[in-house]
Amino acid sequence: MKNIELYFFPSSFYSQRARLSLEEKGIKYKERIICLPDNEHNQPWFLKVNPNGEVPTLQVGNEYFSESEKIVDIADKLPSDIKHTLVPFSNSPEGQHVAFWRKKIDDLDIRTITFGVSVYPDFTQEKPTESIMQNAQGVKDRFEKNIRESKTLMNEHPELKEMYERKIRLTKQRLIDFFDKEKITTVLVSTDTTMAEIEQQLCKMADASGLRGADYFLCGESFTAADINLCILLGRFKVLGILPRFTDPKKYPNLNKYWQRLQKRPSVEKVIINNVAETKRFMFCRKIRRYCGAAAAFGVVGVAVWLAYRHLNR
Repeated sequence: MKNIELYFFPSSFYSQRARLSLEEKGIKYKERIICLPDNEHNQPWFLKVNPNGEVPTLQVGNEYFSESEKIVDIADKLPSDIKHTLVPFSNSPEGQHVAFWRKKIDDLDIRTITFGVSVYPDFTQEKPTESIMQNAQGVKDRFEKNIRESKTLMNEHPELKEMYERKIRLTKQRLIDFFDKEKITTVLVSTDTTMAEIEQQLCKMADASGLRGADYFLCGESFTAADINLCILLGRFKVLGILPRFTDPKKYPNLNKYWQRLQKRPSVEKVIINNVAETKRFMFCRKIRRYCGAAAAFGVVGVAVWLAYRHLNR
């Protein structure tokens, strides 16, 4: 099999989609974590891998693939001992259902929800995951830092000017959107509608599975790409502190049961449930490496000064 490497960040919403597909298919891949808080995705070397400067990016041999939905499609076709299909043929009834629900969930504006709820915590129903959440000032500082560093890198690498200009425009617009409370409210109301439709779909699947005595997922008896999208969405709601809005047992009994059951799935547990702890470990180790590097450099300078002092005093 060709060398397979995934560039990702553990807490990245779209990275989780790509990772979950690879884990579900049992595909061995090399992990390459791109540190989003340190703007590593804006570095020139990564822009040459992915011109959009975004994770995830999947490398298969000498080819690179971006866009998480496309990576799911590719992962489903890679050689694997697991014959289960995540993306059924589009001309089959199940395939049409999967395509419909994949798109409906993917159309939700998860970026605005993520950062908008961070800016306006009054949208939350429970305590968010503090290691991922940022307050309004934190969001503003992060995006302004991103813009400053992109401008600096653009001046240093004029051959990538067009890419950096595009990223700066996009970052500025997102910063406006994430502080627009009216827009955030509209996005959440639209999400309410979608989640109610998902509840109805799960109700149909639960009834059908009861008749057959089988387990059920969003589009039938098999875990598909549609379930990947729904799982990462519910996981993000949990991190943000808005999960109760969509899993209230009284209003969303089937979504609640679905989420309780899916959390026990090995791939979901590894990629979604444990992503906060994984992110913490990575950031901690990164700080330790930097500290050790700085300490080593300081030690070298100290030795050099001591040797120079001895030489001058001979």
